[in-house]
Amino acid sequence: MDQVEKELQRRVEETPEEGSPSWLCGDFFSIADVSLAVTLHRLKFLGLSRRYWGNGRRVNVETYYERVVERQAFRRVLGYVNNILISAVLPVAFRVAKKNAPVIVGTTLLVGFLGGATYLAFLYMKKRLSPFT
Repeated sequence: MDQVEKELQRRVEETPEEGSPSWLCGDFFSIADVSLAVTLHRLKFLGLSRRYWGNGRRVNVETYYERVVERQAFRRVLGYVNNILISAVLPVAFRVAKKNAPVIVGTTLLVGFLGGATYLAFLYMKKRLSPFT
């Protein structure tokens, strides 16, 4: 993220004109911007935006993400649905997972063990029942 912040700061310094914000590769929104926008959006979706750029940590990244979210194409594709999920579902899911971590880990190990045992039983039966392999 530090490298992204530096690059965005460099772009701001190169285009000092107010009202004409630039993107990563110039004055046009490019595939590089799409890649960064998707990455930032996923971090936001996972609730990690404050850790990486929120609360004034990386002002240029925060400003950049706000400009991306304002784009009509972005809102059409990713905007509104994920914001609802971020604010409502994800915090509850993290709290439940944190509270029930031993149960979740135990269940995961049990399911993995049962799946492995089933697979080994399948291989044993396949070998036993197949004639002359």
